[in-house]
Amino acid sequence: MMRASFSYFMMGGLLFFFTTILACKPKKLENGRAIAEEVERRTVKRFTEKQILAEAKRFGDSLTYFADSLLDARLQESLASGGVAAGLKKYPPEKYPEVKAFAAKYGANLQRGKNVPETKKSDEAQISPLSQTEILYTTPIFLNQEYCLTCHGPAVANADKKLLLQHFPDFNATSYSAGEQIGEWYLPIARKGILENLTLRGMKEPRPRSEKQ
Repeated sequence: MMRASFSYFMMGGLLFFFTTILACKPKKLENGRAIAEEVERRTVKRFTEKQILAEAKRFGDSLTYFADSLLDARLQESLASGGVAAGLKKYPPEKYPEVKAFAAKYGANLQRGKNVPETKKSDEAQISPLSQTEILYTTPIFLNQEYCLTCHGPAVANADKKLLLQHFPDFNATSYSAGEQIGEWYLPIARKGILENLTLRGMKEPRPRSEKQ
């Protein structure tokens, strides 16, 4: 009787132990991925200046290409259907909501510079520190499309000139030839935005698995 009672006691104890362990098993948190990403985002990461500048250039290339592509499609359509008057409604591209939203992801402010001095003209994008909090990206703007000469070529119609001056009182960007540089994209980018996006991109990249021995 003593052994039987002891066995029942031990079985009861073990059952209580395992039941308690199972009951204490942590539940899967809702939005666990979002929480993990937020924790990772708030974790301080160290990136080299080379990585930061490379990311700034990657972003600048993407943003200016996006803006140029939208401008190309919209201007061609509007100029063909309604001339310069219709084209002016689709300009400038840095004011497009899609472009502004894209720039905001990095805390950037896309602008178009004009009358670039000959000594500063370049065929390629340039990237350099602007301040302790910003990096400057610039890239040339060329008149690569034939329709560009409608407003900037050597034979702009007088009526079109009047329209252009009504919208841009200091407008004098005429007499250009196809392929010439007419200005540059000027893009200050916040370092904070670059670092945040570098961190998020690093989280999305698959981690290498260790080889089994």
